[in-house]
Amino acid sequence: MTLEEKEQHLIEFVRNYESALVAFSGGVDSALLAFVTNRVLGERSLAVTAISPSVSELQREMAQDFAGKYKLNHRVIHTQEMEDPNYTRNPVNRCYFCKTELYTYLKRLREDWNLEVIFDGSNVDDVGDYRPGRQAASEKGVVSPFIEVGINKAEIRALSRK
Repeated sequence: MTLEEKEQHLIEFVRNYESALVAFSGGVDSALLAFVTNRVLGERSLAVTAISPSVSELQREMAQDFAGKYKLNHRVIHTQEMEDPNYTRNPVNRCYFCKTELYTYLKRLREDWNLEVIFDGSNVDDVGDYRPGRQAASEKGVVSPFIEVGINKAEIRALSRK
């Protein structure tokens, strides 16, 4: 499949949902997904950036700048993974505990705001790696459109440049 075909497939995938909450870190993967979701669903799309002591001020600023530039419906929330001793012990699977905190919070927001789905920016390159956060996403019903469509990191970068 060409990059243009994958992009169209991504748009069609997002269009299958009435509304979506995008876990938006401000990185290239979630930024592209938030942009596409906003373009497809408009006001029925919400990008949410989680802030905590483990997230840099620069990352927050990048997310807010991107959201402002592209007129995303954007919210900033505060998560509490630092209160979880399973996370602060810094085990090899610490990302599982961080993402569990994030997705638990996002799931409540999705329900409170009556949104259909939570999207994350995981891509097919993430599938073969050890990613404990993917387990947390799966447990909370998070959908990964890039994985579903078969888009990798290089393709995300190419689409982002467009």
